[in-house]
Amino acid sequence: MPVADPEAPALMVCHGDNECLPDWAPVQAMLADAGIASYVFDYSGYGRSTGRPSVRRLRQDARVAYGQFIAATPQSKRRVVLGHSLGSGILLDVARRFVPQPDGYVIAAGFSSARLAAVQTGRIPAWAAWLLPDPWNNAARASKLERPLLVVHSRDDVVIVPPHAERVASAARHLHALVMHEAMPHDAAILPEHIDTFWPPILRFMHAQATGPEAPLQQARDAGPIDGRSHGRLI
Repeated sequence: MPVADPEAPALMVCHGDNECLPDWAPVQAMLADAGIASYVFDYSGYGRSTGRPSVRRLRQDARVAYGQFIAATPQSKRRVVLGHSLGSGILLDVARRFVPQPDGYVIAAGFSSARLAAVQTGRIPAWAAWLLPDPWNNAARASKLERPLLVVHSRDDVVIVPPHAERVASAARHLHALVMHEAMPHDAAILPEHIDTFWPPILRFMHAQATGPEAPLQQARDAGPIDGRSHGRLI
């Protein structure tokens, strides 16, 4: 269900773990109603995509998906890429390699560092953290982005706690805004009962006129196959 206006804003989504295309169908329908084209893809080993996920594979998937996204939205006047949860690390890992660069980025329910997230969620003990690589250091990579970054999180996220979002926002070179929602779970972005409340700050960002990367710091509270492995969907 493509949007009628070929010049409409367009959003590409790098989704989270334990998610696949059907989970994002309600969001894509909402975006279409708001006049925004959207592209969501499954990583290798997710949904109907073949192969097995790895840091290298996920990196390749995101780069190929971005090329498909650009090809599918040739006349769009504004393109934005969003990373949700796990997808925040996948997105920021490759963001500086995107050509052309999107007009903005969104990190939703993301972490500041995969290593810190592993400690915070109890997957590894704190004393062992230094032994592990940190392939997705989102705070460090946010500091190098040349486009505005919107960070959206929930104060009640118990999976990736709010300080992760605050660290990413503080590190961002060109922060558009840090939005902290109230009383929402980690997966609020894709839960039908929370979609109408979670997405308005992102919709405004999508429809905003380009103002350059010097947008001021703001804090707000707003209550087909890819490379033979991944599958994406544009609506």
